[in-house]
Amino acid sequence: MRKMLAVTVTVAGLALVAAGCSGEEKPAASAPAPAPAPSSSPAAPPPPASSGPLTRNVDFRGGQVNPPAEVVEIARGQQISLHVSSDRHDDIEVTGYPDKTEDVDPGDPEDLDFVPDRPGDIPVRLRAAGVDLLTLRVR
Repeated sequence: MRKMLAVTVTVAGLALVAAGCSGEEKPAASAPAPAPAPSSSPAAPPPPASSGPLTRNVDFRGGQVNPPAEVVEIARGQQISLHVSSDRHDDIEVTGYPDKTEDVDPGDPEDLDFVPDRPGDIPVRLRAAGVDLLTLRVR
């Protein structure tokens, strides 16, 4: 009986060795893909607001501003280009910017370009008529 057990164990051992050396490879279990490494650089800031010139056309006729006076958002340092027409002679003034005053005459529209350099609300008005054409909200 011992001889039979020894032969059985030997045969079983040889069968295991033969199976391991058969040349057939079992597919290896795929390891999960490694997680991407966190970036060492800080996130890029959002793109700045449009830095190109902002243009607005404003017309004053029969005592009315067209389009009606509005608040226009603009970035500090961004150029604004205003095209103003009127049916009467008047001075365009930019509150807080004494060097930004232009004359407007009937049939002779005026272009006013400037760059606001401080945050806050800046009314643009017709002085004699006492009307706001628009307000720039500089951020």
